Amino acid sequence: MRFKQLLIGCLLLTLTACGGDDTAPVNQVKAFVAATEERNVDRMVALMVPEMRRDAGWQLRQVMPRIKSIDYQNDQYTLEKIEDGRAYVQINGTLVGQMDDGASINYPANQLVELVEQDDGTWLVANSGFEVPNQP
Repeated sequence: MRFKQLLIGCLLLTLTACGGDDTAPVNQVKAFVAATEERNVDRMVALMVPEMRRDAGWQLRQVMPRIKSIDYQNDQYTLEKIEDGRAYVQINGTLVGQMDDGASINYPANQLVELVEQDDGTWLVANSGFEVPNQP
């Protein structure tokens, strides 16, 4: 159970965005989800704010080899607002996966992702807003 919580937290902690218009945060959150489904840690880490890359990258590199599959199902993305160099994207759906030991993951993925605009105009995640629900 604890491992699943760490896995979910690590994966969703790294949601991010980049680009130069109001649709960029949503488009890049979708790109991050695609990288997650591909289990591409390097691509995921590249989308994080620099201060998160080392720790989150290390955690992801520990967890990803133990994941056989991961899929966001019925995912929906909504740009809530952009204000003062921060964007907020709501993601809703279900995170479904299979671990190498046969254990299944099936959690609601409902969180407000906070993104920070960088000097070069890219958006990077500052806070995923994800809380792992308790499951039996």
